[in-house]
Amino acid sequence: EGAGVCSRARAMRLVFVVVVAAVLVVAACAMRGALASGNWTQLAHCTFGDNADPPPYSSCYPPPRTLCRALSTASNVLYVYGGRSEVGGLEQPPHMWKYTRNLGWSIEYPSASATVGLGYANARDGHVMVRMPSTPTSFFVHGGFTSTATYCNYTTAKACERVSTPMTATSDAWVYDTVGKAWTRVFPWGTSPSGRHAHSGVVVGNYMYAFGGIDSSGTVLATLHRIQLSTGASQYQWTQFTGLSPAPSARHSHQ
Repeated sequence: EGAGVCSRARAMRLVFVVVVAAVLVVAACAMRGALASGNWTQLAHCTFGDNADPPPYSSCYPPPRTLCRALSTASNVLYVYGGRSEVGGLEQPPHMWKYTRNLGWSIEYPSASATVGLGYANARDGHVMVRMPSTPTSFFVHGGFTSTATYCNYTTAKACERVSTPMTATSDAWVYDTVGKAWTRVFPWGTSPSGRHAHSGVVVGNYMYAFGGIDSSGTVLATLHRIQLSTGASQYQWTQFTGLSPAPSARHSHQ
């Protein structure tokens, strides 16, 4: 099963760089490392103590212990989305968590104006989340392993409707705007990758390159695609690279 490819090691990524320091998320803890000295310090969950009400109403609790989550940064804030718990279930609902050095952890709920249609991407793990090159306050989310489509509307209550679907590796794409706190489903075109999870993605210039991963049948992949993320006529166009030699072997859960 797809959950089996995720390990504790995959839940640990060096992602948050501020001047000469970095933040590493290990399980539900955040660690700050000074790149010059190599010393690590565990950061507090928040500045208000740990005796507040539990989530979803408290900003004093860290995100649940999850594997195969996706992390990225915008405006010196660490964002964490999705993932799978240690007992195997996807985080429900799939909150967008954020960590700031002065306030600690909090859940960022979509704004009331962002609840038209599908106001929230569905729960997933093993997905890719990268910062958009032309709009650095937004993230592009692609793929992952999903089982339950969760559509949330926070205009009247913090509640979600869950629609059961089979476990599958998806190739859908979303954009999250950290300023407007809004999710937007986008529909890429061109030669798109098949549904996959546990793949890697990195932005180079105006493109995100995606390599490897696992499809719904469990096949480990060795395909390389790129998608244009900058604005313009070719935005969200996928291109597949073929006939490359030499080329890496099929793999998953790489960085």
